[in-house]
Amino acid sequence: MPDDPGETGKETLAGIDADGDGVRDDVQRYIFRVYVDDDLKRKAMLQFAKSMLEEIMVANQRDPELSREKFILNSNDQLCAISIFDDIDEYFYEAKNLEVSIFNTRERIEADLLAGRNISGQFFSFESPGTELCRF
Repeated sequence: MPDDPGETGKETLAGIDADGDGVRDDVQRYIFRVYVDDDLKRKAMLQFAKSMLEEIMVANQRDPELSREKFILNSNDQLCAISIFDDIDEYFYEAKNLEVSIFNTRERIEADLLAGRNISGQFFSFESPGTELCRF
């Protein structure tokens, strides 16, 4: 597990990802702490977090096609995670807590809002939740 980035990890939108796995160190630490005994849930939530972080990192580019691509990836990763949890209510509770960990600064909240605006008015079709959407 990476070191705690502390307040330094909140200074930029990207934060600190010392191991370069695409998940900020503070978020990775959160996931490992919550899912210490459940490897599948840990992997699913890491995958979901990574795509959520990718989605907000491209928001400022204001590229509707790139935003659409990242939104679809994130949605599929969410469907993967849903398939891993035994209870949908448990999943939604855990996903909300993960979002609190990810969107922990004003800049990150604003990037999430911008990501939503970038795909506003578009239509999407998704698969049903299933482990085939998991990339682990």
